[in-house]
Amino acid sequence: MANKKDQNSLINPKRFLTNFYEEMASYPEGPKAFLKARDNKKDLEIWAVSIVLIGLNKITNKSWWIQKPKDDPPDAFSVSYKIEKESNSIIEEYVPIEVVFVPKYIRKQNWNSLLSDEQNIYNFLNDKKFNFKSYEQGTHLIVYFNLKLDKFDLAKLSNLISEKNPKFAEIWFILSTDPIAENMLIEKTFPERLQTTIRLADCLLKDVDTITKQST
Repeated sequence: MANKKDQNSLINPKRFLTNFYEEMASYPEGPKAFLKARDNKKDLEIWAVSIVLIGLNKITNKSWWIQKPKDDPPDAFSVSYKIEKESNSIIEEYVPIEVVFVPKYIRKQNWNSLLSDEQNIYNFLNDKKFNFKSYEQGTHLIVYFNLKLDKFDLAKLSNLISEKNPKFAEIWFILSTDPIAENMLIEKTFPERLQTTIRLADCLLKDVDTITKQST
């Protein structure tokens, strides 16, 4: 594990997302160009971690922060605190997180038309993450893909992952048609399934309309 003392200060997910979308809104060529132009993919990884942690907060009512490790893997740590009743002390909880984006291009280059969408995505994850052996114990995986869900069987993909029993403590999906979509589906798909929907407006510290209207 990366030395936590060497990591950067804690990042508030809502503060990060507010800054992220404000930068997007002010980008001259628009939001799509903004996302493509970002040289540092770390910002997009922290975007994904922030979205999931806000969804997790909605489910558990527990607050989480983010730290960027100096070394990769992992892509990030989620950080929370709890009070140890016996000693009345504050305990830090660190969870290593890996992030993967299912790219649109796999539909053209690596997409087997004889297989279902679910099987193709599973194969991509299997090749990209599940067969990679150097993740530390307890690592969580966040997967973002912007596929339309009207013809997509999320339960089938979840079952394929469960049968694999990958070496991740938890696997989370972010599903939306666009990073500035009004609503995003957050699903914990492994080891058990649970879902929540978050509104972009609830992820920001400022008026979402002011930001997203500038981004259209």
